[in-house]
Amino acid sequence: MGKNSVSMNFDGFDGLLDQLDKLAGDEGLKRAVSSGMKQAKAITDEGIKKAMRKSNLPAKGKYSTGKSLSAVKAQTDIKWNGDVAELEVGFNRKISLTPVFLMYGSPRYAPVKGLKKALKFGQKQKNSVNEAVQKVVQRMINGGS
Repeated sequence: MGKNSVSMNFDGFDGLLDQLDKLAGDEGLKRAVSSGMKQAKAITDEGIKKAMRKSNLPAKGKYSTGKSLSAVKAQTDIKWNGDVAELEVGFNRKISLTPVFLMYGSPRYAPVKGLKKALKFGQKQKNSVNEAVQKVVQRMINGGS
Protein backbone atom coordinates (compact mmCIF):
# COMPACT_ATOMS: atom_id res chain seq x y z
CA MET A 1 0.00 0.00 0.00
CA GLY A 2 1.20 3.56 -0.72
CA LYS A 3 2.43 5.94 1.93
CA ASN A 4 -0.86 7.86 1.93
CA SER A 5 -3.84 6.17 3.48
CA VAL A 6 -7.29 7.32 4.44
CA SER A 7 -9.56 6.16 7.19
CA MET A 8 -13.28 6.82 7.33
CA ASN A 9 -14.90 8.05 10.48
CA PHE A 10 -18.04 10.04 11.18
CA ASP A 11 -20.72 10.12 13.86
CA GLY A 12 -22.66 6.85 13.88
CA PHE A 13 -20.33 5.21 11.33
CA ASP A 14 -19.99 1.97 13.28
CA GLY A 15 -23.75 1.69 13.78
CA LEU A 16 -24.43 2.26 10.08
CA LEU A 17 -21.82 -0.32 9.11
CA ASP A 18 -23.32 -2.86 11.52
CA GLN A 19 -26.77 -2.30 10.02
CA LEU A 20 -25.42 -2.55 6.48
CA ASP A 21 -23.45 -5.69 7.34
CA LYS A 22 -26.65 -7.35 8.62
CA LEU A 23 -28.60 -6.30 5.52
CA ALA A 24 -26.07 -6.66 2.70
CA GLY A 25 -23.06 -8.47 4.16
CA ASP A 26 -19.46 -7.96 3.09
CA GLU A 27 -20.40 -7.20 -0.51
CA GLY A 28 -22.54 -4.26 0.61
CA LEU A 29 -19.70 -2.88 2.72
CA LYS A 30 -17.26 -3.24 -0.16
CA ARG A 31 -19.69 -1.51 -2.53
CA ALA A 32 -20.06 1.43 -0.14
CA VAL A 33 -16.30 1.81 0.38
CA SER A 34 -15.64 1.47 -3.35
CA SER A 35 -18.10 4.26 -4.06
CA GLY A 36 -16.33 6.57 -1.63
CA MET A 37 -12.93 5.77 -3.07
CA LYS A 38 -14.07 6.45 -6.62
CA GLN A 39 -15.46 9.79 -5.42
CA ALA A 40 -12.06 10.62 -3.91
CA LYS A 41 -10.28 9.74 -7.16
CA ALA A 42 -12.67 11.96 -9.11
CA ILE A 43 -11.86 14.88 -6.79
CA THR A 44 -8.13 14.28 -7.17
CA ASP A 45 -8.36 13.97 -10.96
CA GLU A 46 -10.37 17.20 -11.13
CA GLY A 47 -7.67 18.99 -9.10
CA ILE A 48 -4.94 17.67 -11.40
CA LYS A 49 -6.78 18.84 -14.51
CA LYS A 50 -7.38 22.25 -12.96
CA ALA A 51 -3.69 22.61 -12.06
CA MET A 52 -2.58 21.47 -15.52
CA ARG A 53 -4.39 24.27 -17.38
CA LYS A 54 -2.13 25.82 -19.98
CA SER A 55 -2.08 29.12 -18.09
CA ASN A 56 -0.36 27.36 -15.15
CA LEU A 57 2.24 25.53 -17.24
CA PRO A 58 5.73 26.86 -18.06
CA ALA A 59 5.67 29.24 -21.04
CA LYS A 60 1.86 29.33 -20.59
CA GLY A 61 1.59 25.87 -22.14
CA LYS A 62 3.22 26.89 -25.42
CA TYR A 63 5.08 23.56 -25.59
CA SER A 64 2.37 21.41 -24.06
CA THR A 65 1.41 18.33 -26.07
CA GLY A 66 -1.19 16.96 -23.66
CA LYS A 67 0.93 13.92 -22.86
CA SER A 68 1.11 14.83 -19.17
CA LEU A 69 -2.67 14.94 -18.87
CA SER A 70 -2.93 11.62 -20.68
CA ALA A 71 -0.61 10.16 -18.03
CA VAL A 72 -3.23 10.63 -15.30
CA LYS A 73 -4.11 7.17 -14.05
CA ALA A 74 -7.52 6.33 -15.47
CA GLN A 75 -7.98 2.96 -13.81
CA THR A 76 -10.85 2.83 -11.31
CA ASP A 77 -10.56 -0.84 -10.38
CA ILE A 78 -10.29 -1.22 -6.63
CA LYS A 79 -7.99 -3.95 -5.34
CA TRP A 80 -9.03 -5.60 -2.11
CA ASN A 81 -6.49 -7.21 0.19
CA GLY A 82 -8.51 -8.49 3.12
CA ASP A 83 -10.19 -5.43 4.63
CA VAL A 84 -7.88 -2.98 2.86
CA ALA A 85 -8.98 -1.38 -0.40
CA GLU A 86 -6.49 0.25 -2.79
CA LEU A 87 -7.08 2.58 -5.72
CA GLU A 88 -4.22 4.19 -7.63
CA VAL A 89 -4.30 7.93 -8.26
CA GLY A 90 -1.84 10.35 -9.80
CA PHE A 91 0.34 9.92 -12.89
CA ASN A 92 1.54 6.85 -14.74
CA ARG A 93 5.29 7.41 -15.08
CA LYS A 94 5.52 4.81 -17.86
CA ILE A 95 3.52 7.16 -20.11
CA SER A 96 5.35 10.37 -19.20
CA LEU A 97 7.90 11.60 -16.67
CA THR A 98 7.07 15.23 -17.38
CA PRO A 99 4.50 15.48 -14.55
CA VAL A 100 7.29 14.82 -12.03
CA PHE A 101 9.17 17.88 -13.28
CA LEU A 102 5.99 19.90 -13.41
CA MET A 103 5.18 18.95 -9.83
CA TYR A 104 8.62 19.62 -8.31
CA GLY A 105 10.08 22.08 -10.77
CA SER A 106 13.41 22.00 -12.56
CA PRO A 107 16.50 24.22 -12.51
CA ARG A 108 14.86 26.44 -15.14
CA TYR A 109 11.18 26.30 -14.20
CA ALA A 110 9.23 26.66 -11.00
CA PRO A 111 6.76 23.93 -10.04
CA VAL A 112 3.24 24.19 -11.46
CA LYS A 113 1.00 25.88 -8.91
CA GLY A 114 -1.49 23.56 -7.26
CA LEU A 115 -0.26 20.29 -8.78
CA LYS A 116 1.31 18.87 -5.62
CA LYS A 117 -1.66 20.09 -3.61
CA ALA A 118 -4.06 18.29 -5.97
CA LEU A 119 -2.30 15.00 -5.26
CA LYS A 120 -2.20 15.52 -1.52
CA PHE A 121 -5.10 13.83 0.22
CA GLY A 122 -6.16 16.56 2.62
CA GLN A 123 -9.11 17.15 4.88
CA LYS A 124 -11.35 18.29 2.01
CA GLN A 125 -10.92 14.97 0.21
CA LYS A 126 -11.35 12.97 3.41
CA ASN A 127 -14.60 14.79 4.16
CA SER A 128 -15.86 14.12 0.62
CA VAL A 129 -15.06 10.42 0.90
CA ASN A 130 -16.77 10.18 4.29
CA GLU A 131 -19.83 11.99 2.95
CA ALA A 132 -20.05 9.80 -0.18
CA VAL A 133 -19.71 6.57 1.79
CA GLN A 134 -22.21 7.74 4.38
CA LYS A 135 -24.79 8.50 1.65
CA VAL A 136 -24.26 5.14 -0.04
CA VAL A 137 -24.51 3.26 3.26
CA GLN A 138 -27.65 5.14 4.25
CA ARG A 139 -29.23 4.54 0.81
CA MET A 140 -28.40 0.82 0.99
CA ILE A 141 -29.89 0.55 4.48
CA ASN A 142 -33.07 2.31 3.31
CA GLY A 143 -33.54 -0.27 0.58
CA GLY A 144 -31.70 1.28 -2.37
CA SER A 145 -28.66 -0.17 -4.07
